Amino acid sequence: MTTRMIRALLVVVAATSMLLLPQVSRAVVVTSIQTDRFNGTDDLDDVANIIRVTSNGIQHRDLIVPTDVDITGGGAVLIPNNLYEGQNNSGATPTGLSDVLLNADVTTGYTDPSFTTPVNVMFGQTIVDNGAQPDVFLFDITTGDTWTVTAITGGTATAPVLGGSASITANNIGLDADTIRASGTDIAAADLFGFGVDISGDLGEASVIGVRVTSSGADPSVVVASSGLGDSLTAATTMDVGDLTNLTSVTTALRGTIDAADLVGVTVFHLHAASNSNTVLSPGAADPGGALRTSLIDGDLALNTGLINPGGAGTLTAAEQASLGPANANINGLGVNFDRRLENGPGIDLVVFDIATNGFGDVDGFLVNRIDGVEGSLFVTPGDYTITGANLPTQLVTPDSSSLGAFIAGPWNAGNGVSQPWVGVGIDLSDLGYLEGDIVNGLLFSDGPGSGNVDFVLIAGLPTAPVPEPATLGLLGIGAIGLLGRRRRRQAA
Repeated sequence: MTTRMIRALLVVVAATSMLLLPQVSRAVVVTSIQTDRFNGTDDLDDVANIIRVTSNGIQHRDLIVPTDVDITGGGAVLIPNNLYEGQNNSGATPTGLSDVLLNADVTTGYTDPSFTTPVNVMFGQTIVDNGAQPDVFLFDITTGDTWTVTAITGGTATAPVLGGSASITANNIGLDADTIRASGTDIAAADLFGFGVDISGDLGEASVIGVRVTSSGADPSVVVASSGLGDSLTAATTMDVGDLTNLTSVTTALRGTIDAADLVGVTVFHLHAASNSNTVLSPGAADPGGALRTSLIDGDLALNTGLINPGGAGTLTAAEQASLGPANANINGLGVNFDRRLENGPGIDLVVFDIATNGFGDVDGFLVNRIDGVEGSLFVTPGDYTITGANLPTQLVTPDSSSLGAFIAGPWNAGNGVSQPWVGVGIDLSDLGYLEGDIVNGLLFSDGPGSGNVDFVLIAGLPTAPVPEPATLGLLGIGAIGLLGRRRRRQAA
């Protein structure tokens, strides 16, 4: 038997052994979601479609919505305010139980006191396993129930071919799906729970075209699939230089490791805080002086310097965006322009680092606003942060943060010293409505709705991914032809 045949046999034996093993659920925790609507707090109301899921530190976008659902048992429709304001895939108002699952809206769903009858959810395409990442996400309203999820590998919604299954318990995401009514009965402010399913690790399958779900008491609102590998900020390295702890590299799931020196820096053009108290972090309370004060966030790579506690700002109108600048003393937030080209590419495009003033359990969400005349904002929740680091020594400072001009020219009063951990998150500009390839010149950052005071220590863009030039591609092609010719000569010999 040849070496190649032995290797092939081992692969078959390993695959067969894996399929024969009982499937044990590996809890794929959903830490947060991003929807296309929020009401100024951390609650969701009316229609709120999921556009991004953060699970096990990876952000998943371009989610695949079901195209067909079969519910064989009884039950009731969950509809916000007894009025469905959105549309399902066919553009029609839902008239039956299955229609409320043909969308990504977390405020609609299906409730069955027993829910022991199966619900078959079809995606209209093959969902291929993403490796260790989750492939299907399920969301439940009111309680964290245990679900049985079974792979559908063929057939139709009414006559599915079933594969492996697993038992999984949903976790609380920390959001409420507000004012949900089932058959006219107000459930009100129900918690939203969610979990992810790895179709290979949990179900023992290489791919699925749908899933069957049952539970002892769940109220499913959304079942969606990932369209491919997700992306996120997965790691960062630092180096101490004197009193400063400088970022030296970041690593993302799709791009790999990027040297911090290659990141796209920012320049502060707007600053206004709701309160002047403790709006700066600077080790030893050192005053850079005048216009150099903004260098605490736009002139270094340190994670223990920053401009903090900017106050909250809602989604800005075009007129409010146009009014931003050094003299603006009305709109809360930290406005930055990028120092060079920042392009919206695949995956995350921007990294933001925050320091948790009262420890890691006190991490705050924040809001990102477009400032290009188009209304658009993104709420980054506390659950979106994907990495954290050790406590860093720094000191609070109180300047005049009523405007950028006042900040540069005003007082500098040292406050208390603190030691606190840092956290980081990656942002995909697509979540703000930008198209792939769009160039983004600047953004406004502020406290998130219903969240505490955020403490920004570093904001930077990712450099545009290099694309091989035509000449380089030609050389690669010539090299490949040469290797092929060499191989053929060896075979002939």
